[in-house]
Amino acid sequence: MRIFEALSVGALPICDRIDFAIEELSDVALFVDTTVHRWRLADEAAICAYYLGRPEESLALNRRLLAEGHLPDEERPRVEGNLVFALDALAARPVEHRPDLVA
Repeated sequence: MRIFEALSVGALPICDRIDFAIEELSDVALFVDTTVHRWRLADEAAICAYYLGRPEESLALNRRLLAEGHLPDEERPRVEGNLVFALDALAARPVEHRPDLVA
């Protein structure tokens, strides 16, 4: 509750300002879920991007998640699978014929 009161707003800004919470409120920061800031938001965004028909964005987010090193080992296979879904969605897109680009 002290973190909520110190930041004077709800959970979303707490996620955005997690570093502040950890530094300034270290005596209660044990109860702050740093995984939200480190990887969970990007994971949710990647899933949303896929279902919104934005596989490029999903692919980029999944690649970032796998590269940054914050993702727990038990989550890697799922995120790797999500990356494959994004690649498959990109491969399934029809290729647009652009006669204006052909000489």
